[in-house]
Amino acid sequence: MRGGNVRFTMGTVNGHFTNVHCERDIRSSSQTGRLLFPRHCAILHRALAGHLLIDSSLRTVSIFCADMTGTLRSLLQQSLDYAGLFPPATLPMAQASATFAHERSSQATTLLSRFVCPVSRLGEFVSATSPMPAPVRIAALLRGGKTAGEFLANLESDLAGLAAFTISAGPAFLADTLELKLPADTLDPLALRKTLAAIIALVGRQPGQARQIYLEIGPSPALTDQLALIAESADTLRSTTAIGLGYKLRTGGSDAASTLSIPQIAAALTATHLHRLPMKCTGGLHHPLYGTPAGADHAMHGFINLLVAAALTHCRQTPVDVLETVLTEAQAQAFVFEPETMHWGKFSLSADELTASRAQLLVSFGSCFADIPQLELLRLGWSK
Repeated sequence: MRGGNVRFTMGTVNGHFTNVHCERDIRSSSQTGRLLFPRHCAILHRALAGHLLIDSSLRTVSIFCADMTGTLRSLLQQSLDYAGLFPPATLPMAQASATFAHERSSQATTLLSRFVCPVSRLGEFVSATSPMPAPVRIAALLRGGKTAGEFLANLESDLAGLAAFTISAGPAFLADTLELKLPADTLDPLALRKTLAAIIALVGRQPGQARQIYLEIGPSPALTDQLALIAESADTLRSTTAIGLGYKLRTGGSDAASTLSIPQIAAALTATHLHRLPMKCTGGLHHPLYGTPAGADHAMHGFINLLVAAALTHCRQTPVDVLETVLTEAQAQAFVFEPETMHWGKFSLSADELTASRAQLLVSFGSCFADIPQLELLRLGWSK
């Protein structure tokens, strides 16, 4: 089995893999390697879940870090916001911080972007995190609220907390992205307009380090009109504070009931692009491709599917029915990543177009795993 430039060698018994070995093709003297320690062995076991014999084991072997080039790099560069504190990982802060630091220092971390942290736990994150060469970027989750009044009161308090955090944490930590969910009583047109005006006023008084704010709203027939109002407010906020305003879409959860349908996601991508808003997706995005992973009882969305669908929306204004097909594509070989051009079906996108889509439409996705997505990318072996 091949994955990128990594070769997996294994024996099989009744269709299951055993005695798995990994090695990396050496194509440049500048490439450096590292050992696959027992922790990584366990991760690879999970990535191959359902295909390994119970008593099979991975030996400690040399593996060279994952390397993404060309259009695959353009699509995935710093796309993953690591949410290890949240289900299903639900790691203690010390372990989540250590995982983030380890993956961030590895050459395999082309994917990794920000650490997702509740605003109430920022101090804990700083205490648990060792100094790093470059500032640690944070996606801070604000508390929100069940009502408009509670939401705005919490927002004012959270912004004050972020201002204090900026002073106490110093330049080593940068909470440049804020995420918050709008309560139900703010979503009709009049209430939403008032709430957005209040958000702009509060952020204008205490902008802190923020450069991007994502507002979470569930899909509904009213989404296009709601995003239109957010887009209007985004222009105002940007002109007064240079902070962007965007849309956060929760694509899935722990069960089928909390997982969005393919038409809902396709419609959300189209509506977000229509209003020229940046967006972030989160929820169940642990795997590159759409499908039902081993041990799951429902289909889960793939981050490659989402990113390619977003790029086609942004660059080709692709019809919704085609987007739905992209979002359900389960075959890795259907996505061809060449150095300068990526192909799916009759569609082609350049590296520059993929970069533009990432910057202007689907900026990032959240996942509570940093390692499994990378190992699955290696396992799938994208064409080049």
